[in-house]
Amino acid sequence: MPGMGGGGLSTGNPVIVDAFHRLVFHQFLVVLALCLAGSLAWLLLSSSGGPRRLVALETRPRMFLRNFFGVLWIIDGLLQYQPQMPLGFASGVLRGGAESSPPWVRNLVDAAASIWDRQPIVLATAVIWIQVGLGLWLLLARRGRASQLAGAASALWSLVVWVVSGFGAVFASGASLIIGQPGASILYGAAGVLLAVPLSWWHREKLEVLARRVLGAFLLAMSLLQAFPGRGMWSGISADGRVTNPIAHMAQAMASVKQPALTAWAVRSFGDLTAHAPIFVNGFFVLAFGLTGALLFSTSPTRLRSARLVGVVASVVAWIFVENLGLFGGLSTDPNTMVPLVGLLLSLTMPAATAAEARNSVVGVEVESPDEPGPKVAGGGFPRLALLVPSVVAVAIIALGVIPMTTAWTTSTTDPLLAETLNEPPQSVNFASLPFTLHDDHGRPFTQRSFRGHVMVLTFLDPVCINECPEIASEFAVTSELLGNDAAAVDFVAVAANPTYTSSAVLRAFNRQQHLDSVANWHFLAGPLTELERMWAYYAASTSNAPGGSMAIHSDLTYVISPTGRVRTIVNATPGDTGVLHDSFSELLARLIRPHLP
Repeated sequence: MPGMGGGGLSTGNPVIVDAFHRLVFHQFLVVLALCLAGSLAWLLLSSSGGPRRLVALETRPRMFLRNFFGVLWIIDGLLQYQPQMPLGFASGVLRGGAESSPPWVRNLVDAAASIWDRQPIVLATAVIWIQVGLGLWLLLARRGRASQLAGAASALWSLVVWVVSGFGAVFASGASLIIGQPGASILYGAAGVLLAVPLSWWHREKLEVLARRVLGAFLLAMSLLQAFPGRGMWSGISADGRVTNPIAHMAQAMASVKQPALTAWAVRSFGDLTAHAPIFVNGFFVLAFGLTGALLFSTSPTRLRSARLVGVVASVVAWIFVENLGLFGGLSTDPNTMVPLVGLLLSLTMPAATAAEARNSVVGVEVESPDEPGPKVAGGGFPRLALLVPSVVAVAIIALGVIPMTTAWTTSTTDPLLAETLNEPPQSVNFASLPFTLHDDHGRPFTQRSFRGHVMVLTFLDPVCINECPEIASEFAVTSELLGNDAAAVDFVAVAANPTYTSSAVLRAFNRQQHLDSVANWHFLAGPLTELERMWAYYAASTSNAPGGSMAIHSDLTYVISPTGRVRTIVNATPGDTGVLHDSFSELLARLIRPHLP
């Protein structure tokens, strides 16, 4: 009712959650069909045989990196299936993660979050299939150009995620590696870049040495950032008894969310330890990551093993006791920063397999140049088309997410289900509209027959309302814009819903204030109180003056009336508390009007 407050949708709204799960299930059937068709195609193509080829062997470090991040992408995709993801991701993950970032970062994140707000079900589903598809592509495309393309696609998607999430909060206050900065996605991107380089490069020691040194420099920089005195990492409890250490703050916050009692106790205890012994805890992380970074500059196998041990131990401690396994604390979209860091560290400090070891596990792969470095072996005889089938299937799964996501980003449409969920589904009816004789804000007479041949959208508004009535009128104006050229065959009619204020001057003031006085197909009508009361009663407007105020209480029903004068649809027009919900109602109303256009 106008003047009685707005409305909103909770992140666990059952209608939205059900629609999300149904869309995922329907697309899962498509994915299943793609996998079955791909399996059949592979069997048919591989049975034709083919010449044995000279192929470059995949080194053990590359194989580990590819499989590690392939599995990780699939896990991330499955995490996107959480029921609160459609309505909770934009506010809880995107905007929430950028709260302490500079205004320009918040504006960028808010632009991305606004797109998600408009199409939450489509985008939440799209992210699932993009990430599952990337994971499958990395796992199945073992060598050749397809494997490089899988790495490049992984790097590109990681960059997109990193940017729209506010650059991994690197510009936020209190940024630190162990509490999630510079974002897990930048580490996914680094792995993707390494997998995108030609396979033969992995047989050159220079690539792994360079990659280790880049990772070492990164860890040294993060260690120095952790040790910087002005960041408060060395402080614990202030003179007035407040906890001031950012690590302890995060641990306390993570321990307070819903999770198993054991993990909550472990994280809470570590937070208390940090608060009371910050020099010990912060010193451990500074020393561990700094030492790991320094050791990565070495080529000595012994020092690289030490780097692997120290780095993995420090990462696991941070992952368990600070990042809370990356799975608790709200809508978790990935296992957090420490897990991909461990994947990179293990891969880049792993000794490559010998040619004999690799030869025992080789399968048919795409042709490599015999002049390129690295050991070669005869392939398994599978034709090139058969070897491309897994990649084609994976790319098709990714496209299942990329296409609707691109459409959502390039259009300004809003899912009408949001408004329908807020206001209950529209009701299909079929009864005669009521004849009337009223006048507009300029005193021009209008009757029911004045709108014959057009679709009439009828509602009841209080001309002195300052809350919901102006929002409903604005929604009607947006609906008219959405209809485009068809709007010429639609009339939006509001009947005054206040027994006290029915003059033409009041109607003109409302139209002028809402910038509706120049909208050709907008009509705000009033008339004798007896005629208005007859309209209110017939259309269940339930109008009465609010106690102690000039505004009236009335229903927010809207009626779609066909060109022949039959009422065909009744929809509740109560506006929500956000612009997205208003736009969603306009989309819904436009859809309800189109079937009745002459």
